[in-house]
Amino acid sequence: MNKQHDTRCWQEAHDFLQAHKGVIYHALYRLGIRRHRGDFDDWLQEATIFYINYYCSYQDARVTVTDITKFNRLAGHFVYLNLLDKVRVLQRRAEIAPLVSCDLPSGSLRDFAAPGDTQLDAERHEFYDQLLSTLHAHERDVLQLRYRGLNNTEVAATLGLSRYQIIRIMRKVQKQALLLIKTTQ
Repeated sequence: MNKQHDTRCWQEAHDFLQAHKGVIYHALYRLGIRRHRGDFDDWLQEATIFYINYYCSYQDARVTVTDITKFNRLAGHFVYLNLLDKVRVLQRRAEIAPLVSCDLPSGSLRDFAAPGDTQLDAERHEFYDQLLSTLHAHERDVLQLRYRGLNNTEVAATLGLSRYQIIRIMRKVQKQALLLIKTTQ
């Protein structure tokens, strides 16, 4: 019954959203995510999922125009905050990525340089070598798979770990990289 209820709720939410798409478009607009961006459809899909989840968890009636307006204001704010969280996470990853953006099997950083990228900064090379030497084998494996584009769930399935273990390992790697940066400055 619960699964059937969830399916029905998602269908109702999707139908309701069709009449109120402006709510999620406004949340995207507030974040500066415009239609011309290449990843706009991905963001729209995320916003839609947040809206539908909020719809299914909302307890009050959505019958009158006032009720619907109230719901859409709350849902829009909910979608905006969740997308803002996601934007912040991506910004943090972008800040860390240059510090930990090498493939990690044995070998030096030069082995993993992009074609045409023949001149690597000596300090950066030294940093990566130091970082690699401080990581445990499982940390290197996780980082290598993340670098290849797998998300936490896919890395967890590949290595036979939980997604939360992968998150903890990545936090350790990030802390190690930041610690290494502080000690080299």
